[in-house]
Amino acid sequence: MRSLGIPEQRISLTPYAVDNDWWKANSAKVDRDAVVPHGALHVATGVLFCAKMQPWKRPMDLLRAFASANIPQSLLVFAGDGPLRSELEGEVTN
Repeated sequence: MRSLGIPEQRISLTPYAVDNDWWKANSAKVDRDAVVPHGALHVATGVLFCAKMQPWKRPMDLLRAFASANIPQSLLVFAGDGPLRSELEGEVTN
């Protein structure tokens, strides 16, 4: 921040915290074969959308662009939740 010329009084430490114990405990509950079909991760191209599924983040645009690109051996993964989740799931099943 300093190298960008931002005044010292405008800089503050914002710690990043992840509850690793929660993630470990919950990941152990997932049926991996049900979530990721066998062989699905052996792809040439992968795209990860890792965010809250909010309209201003435009996950639907990404989904439609990815589908339109029709790239063989590619995978689009959404990691997150939010108000657009059910709409995205509906779009995928159509």
